[in-house]
Amino acid sequence: MEPDPVPRAEYFDGWYADMTASPVKERPGWRDGERAMWEEAAALDPGDDPALRAFHEEGVRSLPILGLTRRVMASATAP
Repeated sequence: MEPDPVPRAEYFDGWYADMTASPVKERPGWRDGERAMWEEAAALDPGDDPALRAFHEEGVRSLPILGLTRRVMASATAP
């Protein structure tokens, strides 16, 4: 079977969205803000706070791969 050439996103249980007519806009400021957030998270001392510890650990994990990822936000309406 040939792969489907139409970009689609599977949401759940076989429900797909056709992404061919979806505009794409780069938001470099969003990436800068995300990098600043992860840098702050990685630099903080979480102490004994479980939420801050999780935030700190996610910052430490996220910074090295941030350049390898791309955030995408999509919205749609039902026909």
